[in-house]
Amino acid sequence: MIGLYQEGLTFDQIAKHLDEAYAVHTTSRTIKRRFRNWKITRQMPTEVKEEIKNRIQVLFFEVGLEDKDLLCALQNEGYNIGKYTLVRLRFELGLRRRIRGVEQQRHANELVQRLVTQELQKGVIDGYGRGYLYTHFRQQGHIIGRDRLFQAYRTINPEAVERRRRDLQRHRGEYIVPGPNFIWSVDGYMKLKPYGVEVYACIDAYSRYVVWVYVGISACTAVSCLRQFLETLETIEQQPRFVRSDRGVETVMLADAHYQLQTLAEPELQFQDCYLYGTSTANQRIEAWWQQLSKGLLFQWRVSLRTQYKTIVVNLYIELLPEFTYARPLLKGQYM
Repeated sequence: MIGLYQEGLTFDQIAKHLDEAYAVHTTSRTIKRRFRNWKITRQMPTEVKEEIKNRIQVLFFEVGLEDKDLLCALQNEGYNIGKYTLVRLRFELGLRRRIRGVEQQRHANELVQRLVTQELQKGVIDGYGRGYLYTHFRQQGHIIGRDRLFQAYRTINPEAVERRRRDLQRHRGEYIVPGPNFIWSVDGYMKLKPYGVEVYACIDAYSRYVVWVYVGISACTAVSCLRQFLETLETIEQQPRFVRSDRGVETVMLADAHYQLQTLAEPELQFQDCYLYGTSTANQRIEAWWQQLSKGLLFQWRVSLRTQYKTIVVNLYIELLPEFTYARPLLKGQYM
């Protein structure tokens, strides 16, 4: 409290800080009387650059740090600032975290409803969910509780909330598999095919264990998929109950081989009782793994290969250009 006073805060601001931070209810007159009895004098506040203020606003609004973490981050970045200076600057910038009292609650609710109404009139936040709303207003510099904000939005615009609940909140059903080797999901990854690389893989739907991965120049032909499947069965000496794939031409022989092997043990078995066809997007296990693989590693190769491919094509075109003079007008844009 003494440090805040010496940093330049008024007695009213110190009283508010004690109420918000420590739930200590006192008046500015009491604090002023105590300081006079203790013979505490005010020191000149530390001069603070605008750069530090801007950085405090960024860490407060966009990162959402508490005072302790905010002070540590500023000091690590080389700013010479104390904890009382930080609190003083927060008060000067109007950065507060807590709202206490019935009157403050009512005022805050009115302010939030007014802000939400203004943004709705702009057509910006219509259809936003709880998370998007919170992020949007935080980026605008407004510190509003997520629940308080969404409650005001739901009161003002209930049609959008109901529309989002009915139309946009579509969740997949539970994907339940009894155990290992019950369903194998197979699919190909064709994003690298323009560069001569094809990938085909199989994943166990229960454990997410990658049964096999094949990389080659013809990974998605019917013969190649069949050979991958049979070599895997021979190596691990196990066969799944079901195989899940899309209805592509490369899976015809694989599906037939799996069915024939299953009928050796169960002659009356039907094809649909051992093989599952469906869309590629609904093949959740293998598609989720492709996504992780692409984000983690393959995306870098796609960007690198595409850049190299463009460079090779441009250089080849430049080398061959003198021999094909009729192509010159195309470069100059003289003909469509």
